[in-house]
Amino acid sequence: MSDCTTYPEMNDKIVAILRVSDEPHCLYAAQRIEELEKMLAAERERAERYYDVIYAVLMGSHRLPKYIINAFLKVVDEHEDYCD
Repeated sequence: MSDCTTYPEMNDKIVAILRVSDEPHCLYAAQRIEELEKMLAAERERAERYYDVIYAVLMGSHRLPKYIINAFLKVVDEHEDYCD
C-alpha cells in the first residue's frame, strides 16, 4: 500500500460504513479503528500536558544551564506537530 495521509474525520466515516456491514471482519476493523483513535487522543493529551509542564519548569528555572534549555526547546520544535 502506498503512503497516504489519514484524518480522524475520514476514520469516523469509514467506521460508519464498516458498521453497516454484518461481516465480522468489517465490524472488527471498525472497532479497532475506534480503539486506536481513542488511544491516539489520550496520548496526544498526555503529550500536551507533559509539554506544558516541562516548558513551564524550564522557562521558570534559572538554575539550568541555557544550553540544556535550548536543547530541550529544539527537540520540542522538531516534534511540535505531535502536540497539535
